[in-house]
Amino acid sequence: GSQNGLFVRDGLGVWSTVGVEHLPSLSVNCLAVQGSSLWVGTNKGVARYDGQADSWRVYTQEDGLSDAWVISVCVSMNRVLFGTMRGGLCEFDVLTGVWRSWKKEDGLISNSIFSVSASPDYIFAGTTSGLSVYCRQCSTWVNYDSDLPSVSVYATLWDSELGQGWIGTGKGVAVWYPSNMSVHAIRKVGEIELGRVNSLGEAWGMIWLMRTTNMWFRYKTTGILGFNRTSSSWLRPVMLDVLIDQSGYGPGDRKGFVVQCNEPIAGQGR
Repeated sequence: GSQNGLFVRDGLGVWSTVGVEHLPSLSVNCLAVQGSSLWVGTNKGVARYDGQADSWRVYTQEDGLSDAWVISVCVSMNRVLFGTMRGGLCEFDVLTGVWRSWKKEDGLISNSIFSVSASPDYIFAGTTSGLSVYCRQCSTWVNYDSDLPSVSVYATLWDSELGQGWIGTGKGVAVWYPSNMSVHAIRKVGEIELGRVNSLGEAWGMIWLMRTTNMWFRYKTTGILGFNRTSSSWLRPVMLDVLIDQSGYGPGDRKGFVVQCNEPIAGQGR
């Protein structure tokens, strides 16, 4: 997805473009896959591609969207959730065709939903004013702001393996626990300040944080960190530096050096 439409690459490596002939707008903000269907969120509505029928359909405010500017999308079983720029959160039930929406007056912390994810029991809506969590059983929203590392929430992810939510903010990540509906803020992993977490994902049994790079000593740290769910440990970039004092030595004198690293170094030195 891009600001110039949707680009598609087939199994033979041939690229093609999907434009306004099928999309409500060329500005593609988000994508989500639901079975054989692809949902495309734009700033003028949503498009759905049916892979089995090889057909497109567009949904706008006339169909049930609370705002045509869709900036986030999430698939949860037979439901699709759309976060909008000004109209709060929408939910579409594919089986029944029923639309549902929530706004600030319904309990959301903000009407601008920059990230959305869901489990069978909860919905997570991330905004620049904090996080809203919806409990389906009790039909209520719970809002979080000061408990987070930052009120700006850019990414949300439900971890079905651990049964908890991951929240990416402007100054680190937070973990949401359903047992008491509390959040635990993580601003730093080892020596690395997490900073802004732009997106979250899961693969190979790990949770991945995509974040803005920063400097550690003279190194620019990688924008990716991984959390191993089995060992509850973090996969961090290895930073190695050799320090040599160049002053106070004559020609041919032996020099000492120091090796510094953010991970344990095997072997012995003197």
